[in-house]
Amino acid sequence: MKITWFAIDCNLYTHPKMLKLSATLKTDVDTLVGKLGRLWAWAKLSGNEDGNIGQLPAQEIADIMRWKKSSKALLAALTDCGFLDASGSGNFLHGWAELNGDFTKKKRKDNDRKKKAFSMENPDKLSGNSTEIPRKIYGHSEEIPGTQYSTVQEKETSPDGDVKKDPAVAAVMSAYMDRINPNVSEQLVAEMLGFIQVMGQECCLRAIQIAQDERKTQWSYVRGILRSKQAQGVRCLADWDAIEAQREKKKQGESDGYEYL
Repeated sequence: MKITWFAIDCNLYTHPKMLKLSATLKTDVDTLVGKLGRLWAWAKLSGNEDGNIGQLPAQEIADIMRWKKSSKALLAALTDCGFLDASGSGNFLHGWAELNGDFTKKKRKDNDRKKKAFSMENPDKLSGNSTEIPRKIYGHSEEIPGTQYSTVQEKETSPDGDVKKDPAVAAVMSAYMDRINPNVSEQLVAEMLGFIQVMGQECCLRAIQIAQDERKTQWSYVRGILRSKQAQGVRCLADWDAIEAQREKKKQGESDGYEYL
């Protein structure tokens, strides 16, 4: 089994900002380290390189950390104590790029280099050697240069099952380009393919719709939604609906005066 790991500072347990967080949230250090570990593990498994978690809502962060108390108090404490850095583009995991992101980036580049070398040595074993992907797969006619996706017709399904040629990909990317931003990069397409493979077309379309409703035009916002849902175990739209229903039930219980621990 492949082991995925992330680095933490060994001084974390006695660091002043951890002690401050413990006092602020009235929770012992060991518990908080475990809950922060969930947040960091989510970032690592998401392939996060720069620590940017965008405008991830406080409740989403609380769900990832399995924090049952006030999500707003949690977000405020994480920011005030230096575990999250706020910026105009959203929140960043403090120190993530230096401690974990650089290694993740180096590993990704190394994998890309090996894949490129393999494709050059074995051109007949890899599909998608074209350097252009037509926009018409997303409902347009012109082409997007500089990507590594093979040319296919709109809504064409590849006989070899290549997910890059699946109609679901066409539908999701068409929605993204029409509703969010017509400019897409190769990395964006690759990341979206990963989400489609894990959670399916409908979840990706819902994330795009949420971003449109919130008038967010950054890929980081859509990606943040999908990363959060993936970390919560969402694999289809029914899972997403079940989580939302549970959240509404919890809110209703709190309004009725019940305490959820």
